[in-house]
Amino acid sequence: LAGAPADHKYWKGLLQFSSESQAADVAKALVERRAVACAQAAPSGALAVKTVARCKPMVEESAGQAVSWSPIGGNEGYLKWLVEECVAGSE
Repeated sequence: LAGAPADHKYWKGLLQFSSESQAADVAKALVERRAVACAQAAPSGALAVKTVARCKPMVEESAGQAVSWSPIGGNEGYLKWLVEECVAGSE
């Protein structure tokens, strides 16, 4: 979504850790805290997360590092699911 405004609602974050195990631990914590709807850890230590704007600060704080954010889109059902799963920032 090139040209999406900074206040876009839906986001994908990319992070890099030293191992898949470390990425998986962070992924598990973020999903359990409901800061992200889903997270994928790769053998390289890369971690991809999908979340909503209000939860981005929690992702950055929990990860302890900068996150490379990209706006995302999707069908109505998917975007509704993201909002329903990412409730940590609404408490």
